[in-house]
Amino acid sequence: MTRRRWVLGVVAAGLLPWTGVSRGDSAERAGGPVPDAADEQWCGAAVAALADGGEAGLAVLGDSVVLGAALWLSVTKADPSLADAGIPSLFHDTTGGVDVVMAGRMFMRDDRSKLVSSAAFRNIMRRAANGAPQAADSDERERFYRMIPFEIAGQPLTVVGDGPDRLVVQRTDGKVFWMDLIDNYWTAGATGNQSYLVPVLPRR
Repeated sequence: MTRRRWVLGVVAAGLLPWTGVSRGDSAERAGGPVPDAADEQWCGAAVAALADGGEAGLAVLGDSVVLGAALWLSVTKADPSLADAGIPSLFHDTTGGVDVVMAGRMFMRDDRSKLVSSAAFRNIMRRAANGAPQAADSDERERFYRMIPFEIAGQPLTVVGDGPDRLVVQRTDGKVFWMDLIDNYWTAGATGNQSYLVPVLPRR
């Protein structure tokens, strides 16, 4: 299995790039499903709170929260006014020997209200909240693992929603830390090659 590395670069003054190391077989390292009824219930309620916005939405977010590239693309397509909010973040996936760079966003404590007050963001949360929360399966865990800089084996990971708005929610210290649209990255072509649905940035 081709080894890969993952890099999250935070493009902001005073913040250094966050660089991962080769982690080997991503499917094995992501681990199998970890059903956790409490986590699933909490994440489902958190997404509903974010759909409502206001203080209830802010209360479920950690001091920093990351929107993966697929979710960030969907939010900014619907609400271009958010394009300059938060801290630009770059996600590198080199699985299979192809270096793919995608753009997401990190929101720190003072910027989170801009996100929660966005009608476009709340609408995505509302659509996801219509589906039942459930433990991410092995394939979903592997896809999520490819886009993050930390380990998740043995830890619960919840997917909220169904259809095109299935939201993966990861929480740290009891708060939402990372969210993304799990199905909106790539599809397999007729030859088995992956086609990325999220715009790929040129390497610098």
